[in-house]
Amino acid sequence: MKEFELVITLLSDLSAGNGDSVAGLVDSDITHDYGLPIIPAKRIKGALHHVGKELVDWGLTDQSGLEAIFGSSGQADSGPAQFFDAILYKIPASFYRDEVDEKLSTKLDIEKELEIADYARLTQQLRMNSDIQDNDLLHLFTTVRSRTAIDLKTQAARKHSLRTMRVVHRGLTLKSKILLHTEDNESEKLLKMCVKGLRRLGLGRSRGLGEVACSIHRVNSSPTNWKSSVPRISKGNKEVEVMFRMTLEQPVMIAGKQGLYHSCESWIHGSTLLGAFAGMYITDHRLGENAHQDKDFSRIFLRDGVNFGYAYPEIDGKRFAPCPAHWHRVKNQNVAYDLSQEKTKKSDNSEEQVALRSIGEMAFLQGEDTLVLHDPEKEVRMHHSRPDDRGIGRALGEERTPEEENGEAVNGRRGQFFQYTALRQGQSFIGSVRGEQQYIDALIDCLKKRNGKMRLGRSRTAEYGNVSVEILNEVPPLLLGNRNIPRDRKKCVALCFVTPMLLRNQEGRPELEPTLLIAEMESALHIELKIEKKFLKHTTLSGFNGKWRMPKPQQVALDAGTVLIVSVENGKVNWHEVEKRPWGSNTGEGCGRLKVLDVSEKTKKMRIQQVQEIEENSPTVGLIKTNELDSELVDTLMKKINNERKKAEEAIQGREEAKELLEKLSEIKIGQTKLHQLYQLALKEADYDLVQRKEDGKDILVKIAESCEGRSLTFKEAFFQILKLEVRKGHG
Repeated sequence: MKEFELVITLLSDLSAGNGDSVAGLVDSDITHDYGLPIIPAKRIKGALHHVGKELVDWGLTDQSGLEAIFGSSGQADSGPAQFFDAILYKIPASFYRDEVDEKLSTKLDIEKELEIADYARLTQQLRMNSDIQDNDLLHLFTTVRSRTAIDLKTQAARKHSLRTMRVVHRGLTLKSKILLHTEDNESEKLLKMCVKGLRRLGLGRSRGLGEVACSIHRVNSSPTNWKSSVPRISKGNKEVEVMFRMTLEQPVMIAGKQGLYHSCESWIHGSTLLGAFAGMYITDHRLGENAHQDKDFSRIFLRDGVNFGYAYPEIDGKRFAPCPAHWHRVKNQNVAYDLSQEKTKKSDNSEEQVALRSIGEMAFLQGEDTLVLHDPEKEVRMHHSRPDDRGIGRALGEERTPEEENGEAVNGRRGQFFQYTALRQGQSFIGSVRGEQQYIDALIDCLKKRNGKMRLGRSRTAEYGNVSVEILNEVPPLLLGNRNIPRDRKKCVALCFVTPMLLRNQEGRPELEPTLLIAEMESALHIELKIEKKFLKHTTLSGFNGKWRMPKPQQVALDAGTVLIVSVENGKVNWHEVEKRPWGSNTGEGCGRLKVLDVSEKTKKMRIQQVQEIEENSPTVGLIKTNELDSELVDTLMKKINNERKKAEEAIQGREEAKELLEKLSEIKIGQTKLHQLYQLALKEADYDLVQRKEDGKDILVKIAESCEGRSLTFKEAFFQILKLEVRKGHG
């Protein structure tokens, strides 16, 4: 694998649009990370690919060479090149230097430009600083431009055509990373040619925006120093289980129940982990299209030889799971009840029943009466694919445009806009693999060769999918705190499904019947169980087969969060052993895992607390402690933000004083020429005696001059802006 650093310097303002808008303010917004502008990796890949197509047209390369880097549509294997977002790298001196006479010098002091050495650390520091908001940073590095469309008949602005777009200031330097998973020198040479030919990025490239200067150089990849301590099989056991933490280095797309473009799961499926490990295993052992014929591969991935558990979100040493269905919250209140015994709950002060609602978030029971809820952070990013006809500069969509109705139809793909919902980067999830020692060692070897890195989900060649893996020696508790179920127990317990449960009848067909699970447990444990109460949730299991490039069959299953209240009629059972093994079918993909919960003798009341409330009182964020922060760069940005805030206050004051002056002296008129003279005198701090002449209007002229004397440039511009508007309306 080769690693390259791509440096992009903005020679003009840039609009790396994200397809979003701010109602009433900005029609086309940009992509940013807490106010720091970024260029999405998909935009970089698309621009370089476009340059590569031009090189093919010029005869400098061929199509096969281009596909060897970027891949080709419809193929099972993705291209070897992987692109990362371009993040802020250098800030020129003109952005932070103290102003002299309220005017910045146009000459950049290159020696004093700020270089961001650790971007992740900077963003954490900015989030920890309560005095800095994302909008403050966004206003430092961007501005809003307006434009209209011209009516060709009248040569005037077309009605309702005013549009605004946010652009990133020129002069900034951003840095991206490109990984090339091939040792082919020709591919490296072609990639550098594409970078050399890249001259413009983003929207408005034909209107002066997006001019860039790019450079690329190879960097030394991180050495393989990933360490892992895999537990060994103890006596009496046939299998070993390895728990690991996955930290998202990029957003990860896991399709939700509403589809890839509209939703994203709050955890990582076992089938997703199975597919990721299978891809690495095939590559390392060079199995290719005949992987299913390999004995070990078939055992591990096709015949449930290894159980790939679901990865649950982790916050502050707690693993959150889908909330059990017998826990309900009171509508519009931070109160929840355990309904394992009573069906309904009456309010404390009346005989009326309170309105209860199911809980759709991930949950963790802290102590005996605090239910902590968590919804993993997600983000929506907009993308577009350009038409095959490169002479068309925008996506046309499926419908024909009016121009096409009277002209020739577009050949090939027309291009379209689409959006992805993904888990936000920086979050942690804890998953597991369980199986025989030799198979687990083979999977860990795949991670060692990649220095503990994995690629998950969809669209892994650009902008999405990278995660780092860490083997855990201590496993954080799941769903419950320090609460254990006794080994032998005959009273009722709650069997909570923490992953979907796929049950099959005697014909082998999926069926939503909990008695099938009870029958399986009775046969395996030699006991008799009775279902006292059921809280059922349903789902449909599906997926995608990468080998055949086709969706998997849909199968109905009991969803995670389903709860069965059961009692032991005959025999003894070790509930800890019940939790350790999977039940039902599709166990290799993580289905069939249970958590045994205690059952209260009466309805139990719980207090609801959100994770965000806990984080606000926490002294740390991520792995950085408050007393370890290096705030030099943050302090520099803070000074600039305070300066901008001061300007905003002065502008408001200038507009207010101008309005007060007009209300008092509305009868005296001022011409545009006189107002322009006053404005020029105010800017130059000239002698105000020049305007005190024996003529009508002397008093207001003097008053205007005195109002601006000794004031800042921002105040004067805002003050005269109001006066100019009144003069144009004829009311000044």
